Amino acid sequence: MKLQRSIKLLPLLFTIITVSILLLLGFWQLQRLQDKNLLLKNIGHNLNNQPLDIQLMSQANIYSKINLHGKFLTNHDIHLYRRIASQHGQDGYYLLSPFQTNNNQLILVARGWFKSMYKSEISMGLSSSPEQISGIILAGEQKQFFIPGNDLKNNIWFILDLTQIAQFLKLELPEFYLLQLEPDDLPDFVKPILADNLTKIKNDHLEYALTWFILAISLIIIFIVYARKESN
Repeated sequence: MKLQRSIKLLPLLFTIITVSILLLLGFWQLQRLQDKNLLLKNIGHNLNNQPLDIQLMSQANIYSKINLHGKFLTNHDIHLYRRIASQHGQDGYYLLSPFQTNNNQLILVARGWFKSMYKSEISMGLSSSPEQISGIILAGEQKQFFIPGNDLKNNIWFILDLTQIAQFLKLELPEFYLLQLEPDDLPDFVKPILADNLTKIKNDHLEYALTWFILAISLIIIFIVYARKESN
């Protein structure tokens, strides 16, 4: 008799545990949705603001629009592989160069995008004259499983690993970089990187939350149907 009761309790315990997990996942996705909406709101707000003149940059300035005074370092360029939708999905690279501010702080700057055919001549004509640049501070990227490793020998990068880039360039770089806005000192074949793409971040947490909640409700219904059949 006790064994039979235990066997009958197993579906109930399984349902309670599984439903609890599904609900936790659903509420977790709702929290992520709230965080993502706040992030997109902040990005949009910063994009509409005038750039700030700041002396010292920090991780707290992520997504801030700023002005910097200084100059680009020559012969320290990084080529980050990217396909750009606005360029009909063509193969190409982001041009990134370290920028030295007037107070000797260094930051890597994404200056523009160019087609693969120009890779051998991209470094020609790049200026190192003092100038003011405007941009948005962004965080670096983390290695993902399906992305190949960086090809340091040929200066072809697939992931914006700022620690590895600092080691490669033998420079002290922070764990963030700058997306330059409206560069005007580059060859014609280098296209500006559109800041509007920053607001096109995938935000499907509501769909995920609904999926978990629907699975939880479905499991409850299945258990109720099962329990009624067992009681007959």
